[in-house]
Amino acid sequence: MRYYSDVLNKLFNTIEEVNKAEQEHAEKIAAEKKKRDERERREKEVDEAFTHAYELRAAYLKDYGSYAYTYGLPFFELFSK
Repeated sequence: MRYYSDVLNKLFNTIEEVNKAEQEHAEKIAAEKKKRDERERREKEVDEAFTHAYELRAAYLKDYGSYAYTYGLPFFELFSK
């Protein structure tokens, strides 16, 4: 006798195979959701950090009028690695 899984839309030979496959599928879905939630949380954290940095820069510009952008690594970081 064959058993049909409504969740996976597949046929299996035993009810144990159905239960195992559905459980693995549920675990996979849960892991993907956890990973997606973690990514969204970290993305929000980065966005908040950029927003805070832009606010600090705006306050600096208001107080001092200009800001010198530096590109590249500071000299001491070249030899620290």
